[in-house]
Amino acid sequence: MQSLRDRWRAFKYRLQNDFFYSNKSKEELLEKTSKNVDFVDDWTAFVHHYNEEKMKKQSAQNAKKQKETLSLSCLW
Repeated sequence: MQSLRDRWRAFKYRLQNDFFYSNKSKEELLEKTSKNVDFVDDWTAFVHHYNEEKMKKQSAQNAKKQKETLSLSCLW
């Protein structure tokens, strides 16, 4: 099950990098669905979920923690 979980997380990560970090508006994201997502409803739900303020804050917090972790690991 861990392998499946890791693949799912990697898939979501690729979708975020390919579409969300290109500074597109929500409308632009909804117009261009990923060829890797089978259903338009799934894509719409994905776009809405990752455009929520709660997710944006969590993403920024995770990025900050990741940087701190990487900088601390360089000290060892």
